[in-house]
Amino acid sequence: MFGSKTIQIPSEFQISASAGGKYTISFQEQNGIHLNKDAPNSFNIKSSDESIVSISSPATGKLGAATKIDIQLNGHKTSSTPVTVTIDCRLYVCSDKGMCSMKNESIVLNVVVVDSEATTGTHKHILTME
Repeated sequence: MFGSKTIQIPSEFQISASAGGKYTISFQEQNGIHLNKDAPNSFNIKSSDESIVSISSPATGKLGAATKIDIQLNGHKTSSTPVTVTIDCRLYVCSDKGMCSMKNESIVLNVVVVDSEATTGTHKHILTME
């Protein structure tokens, strides 16, 4: 079963123009649905405007046994207009009953660069078979 879904993070994430910020996507298992950690779960991170916000953590990778993606963001200049950071994921999820599915999910984060200290944020993403 194949699926594709876009998840828009509802609030803007502010990062520092001088110190950047860190955002974590945490995959939460629930209701008998879990990430198949033996499958090639992967991610790709991109910024809509690298001149304002760039990614300093690996932009592509495999999750392996991990259930989270840590994203280190660099702010290059302040901007009141949000920059879109998209995390494209290929996830293999399974139910406790043995049914498995490959899903393509895009998690969209709007980032604003401000004059402040470094910040951190987290999004808990609930895994589903849908």
